[in-house]
Amino acid sequence: MVIVTVRYLTNIPGLLQLKATAEEPSEIDLVKRKVKLRVCMGGNFIGRPAVDDLKLGNNNITYDNRAALYAIQNWPGKLMFAGREIGSVPSGLKAGGRLRE
Repeated sequence: MVIVTVRYLTNIPGLLQLKATAEEPSEIDLVKRKVKLRVCMGGNFIGRPAVDDLKLGNNNITYDNRAALYAIQNWPGKLMFAGREIGSVPSGLKAGGRLRE
C-alpha cells in the first residue's frame, strides 16, 4: 500500500500514536507491515542540486509545524517528498478545476 499525504500533516501523529489493544496491533505496527511508501506533498526543492528553500515556506508543512515535524521524524518506513514545484505553473501540470480546460 502507498499512502499519499496531501495538505496538512495534522492527522499523521494521531495515527502513529494509537496504541495496541488486546484485539488490534498498534497503528505504527500496522503501518510498518502494510505501507510500502508514503508520499508527502510538501517542500520546495529548487535548483540543481535540489535544495529545500525554507524561505519560500510551504503551507502543507508550516500550517501545523509540530505535527509535520512529528510525522516526518517518526514515520517508520520510506518517505518521499513531492515538492510544490511539481504543481506550479512552470511545470505545466494541471490540477483541480483546471483539468476541465
